[in-house]
Amino acid sequence: MQRKRVSAVIFDMDGVLFDTEAYYQQLVHDFYAELGLELPREELWRLPGRSAQVYQEAMMGWWKSFEGLSDEERRSGPFERFDSWCDEHEVPAEYLLNPGVPETLAELRRKGIVLALATSSPASDISSLIDPTDIRRFFSVIVSGEDFSESKPNPEIYLHVLHELEADASDAIAVEDSDTGIAAALAANLAVAAKRERRFGFTQRGATWFVDKIPELLDVVEPKAS
Repeated sequence: MQRKRVSAVIFDMDGVLFDTEAYYQQLVHDFYAELGLELPREELWRLPGRSAQVYQEAMMGWWKSFEGLSDEERRSGPFERFDSWCDEHEVPAEYLLNPGVPETLAELRRKGIVLALATSSPASDISSLIDPTDIRRFFSVIVSGEDFSESKPNPEIYLHVLHELEADASDAIAVEDSDTGIAAALAANLAVAAKRERRFGFTQRGATWFVDKIPELLDVVEPKAS
């Protein structure tokens, strides 16, 4: 595997650092199943890698398919009720953290490589995962897609992170899993290491490197000579 000399590595969160995507889809499925609506798997598995707005639109569409909703329920949507339901069925973040993530982040930092997090997830979801697992300390920049008018595949989030890091795209790589994330990184002129994901129909087209586990990134990058 040919290594790349870098000054920075920019990580996606869901599916890369944490195995959250299948977990989130199961939560949505079980929530609606309790209400009597069986969601097709193909509809649910189109959501990984998409923005929070896409999730909300899908949730609202399924919600409106219920008969017997009051006008107020139809307008307000399922979100408050879903959040309360999730609180009762929450899995600790430690169980979702992919193997070897803290150790890999620590080793990259030890080598002098700057790390950033660029995720489509809202800030509240970021905090609920990275704080209990004590990995926030490894990142110099953390950016949520909710801070931008368009989420991935728009490259704006990656361009913003590069600006914040004062890094050139040629001196950095992105670590992604979804096709939308890979497209965003490529549009920002970043090379991509893809964490292999076979469950959701991702093509992962355009990635330069493929890793099955996050520690394999240590075979992909080495620090750029100062």
